[in-house]
Amino acid sequence: IAKEATERVSALLLLSQSPEMLKGTPLSLTHLVTREVDRYQQILDGKPVQLQFTHPSEEVWVNARSELAGIAIGNLIRNACQYTEQGVVQVTLATDRVIVEDEGPGLPENVRTRLFSRNVRGHGKEYAGSGLGLAIVKRVATHMGWQIEYEPRLSQGSRFILRFPSSSEQDSIT
Repeated sequence: IAKEATERVSALLLLSQSPEMLKGTPLSLTHLVTREVDRYQQILDGKPVQLQFTHPSEEVWVNARSELAGIAIGNLIRNACQYTEQGVVQVTLATDRVIVEDEGPGLPENVRTRLFSRNVRGHGKEYAGSGLGLAIVKRVATHMGWQIEYEPRLSQGSRFILRFPSSSEQDSIT
């Protein structure tokens, strides 16, 4: 727990720096997302919820700071695990995005427009968070030149898509 807290504080301190000052290094998102999935599996102990992770057979690489990518992806996975009482949390990694889908209560319509602002959360005991997690994800994504989107699922639950330049797009930029 102490190591995780240190990583999170380090990531938040990086956000205080100018994005131009932060040089990303080649980062295996396959490894990072696997680590985050393993980390949040414990939240599901005793709950009838499966946490599933699918990814391409080859590694997915980006130029990014692992601390920042970890806090963004970790927050999405943790939220999905925390708010899903039964069913499946599906994490999907592609060459240009991470998708986190859950079968939780979903988000009330009145929250969706302000979703990535600080202190925004649904009402009721099923939304017992600080209201900071998604605001941090948005800030990290913006800082790294990524995008975060929310889509309600057709049935119940939420779908968050974290988009980033694929490694081939990054190669053409640099």
